[in-house]
Amino acid sequence: MKYLKFTPMRLFVAILLMCIALSVAAQADKTPTFTPQDSEKDFSGSYAEAIEFYERALIANPNDATVFNNLGTTYTRLKRYNEAIAALEKATAIDPKFANAFYNLGVAYLSTNRQKEAVSALQKAVALDPQLVKARTQLCIIYLKAEQNEEAAGCYRELLPLAPQDATVRLNYGTVLTLTNHLKEAVTVLEETARLFPPQTETYSNLGVALFKLGRRKQAINAFNRALEIESDNNEVRYNLAIAQLADKNKPAALEQYAFLKNSNAELAQKLFEIIYEGSIIVAKQK
Repeated sequence: MKYLKFTPMRLFVAILLMCIALSVAAQADKTPTFTPQDSEKDFSGSYAEAIEFYERALIANPNDATVFNNLGTTYTRLKRYNEAIAALEKATAIDPKFANAFYNLGVAYLSTNRQKEAVSALQKAVALDPQLVKARTQLCIIYLKAEQNEEAAGCYRELLPLAPQDATVRLNYGTVLTLTNHLKEAVTVLEETARLFPPQTETYSNLGVALFKLGRRKQAINAFNRALEIESDNNEVRYNLAIAQLADKNKPAALEQYAFLKNSNAELAQKLFEIIYEGSIIVAKQK
């Protein structure tokens, strides 16, 4: 059997870091007293100055979890990950209920490819603060990138009510629903995404895949065409459109897509050529 090529949307996976803006008002020869208001100051990107401030603050109070958290996130920004992890582990040891510190620790673990520890830290952050959207978001992305699709589906299902205006969350959720064959729900989510937010190629492309897998071929064709209106040179969408057109018994239309692919993507063109002339039954499936 020949398969429709499923192309996951481009994931926006920029790792989120807790925003820290601090400034030093103390004299150089004095040990500063760290207060909650210090978390709102501005170091204007001078991370070395920030580190000096935090280290001196820890002399005054060596058991301040907030200072260790801010020190750790500063080290993360400087890509000094081992030092970041040490500081953030200290923060979570001092305050085992510090959700943001567990989140930042998860980010630092991810930066050193320690995914198992990252997942554990992020899960702890979410357990401590179910409303911590950034922790849930990062956790969902880890599952999706690791192709742990059932876990990703559950994660996005819980995240969506917390971030209903986040187009990427909706798009990722619709995509993972398609991957796990929750197709009717996927169509609903992706149609809502298309209605509520500016048009994206991935929204209509993945909607087309879900519709095709439901046997709604003409609607799938419309969705793929809509995706091409946004990004006309997307080869994978053209390939999927051709598959849907063949399933709808429109070989001439599929040949038009083949002619385009022949000049832009020889590999996909060859796959499509073989399908067109083999006349096999076409089934939508993730590649």
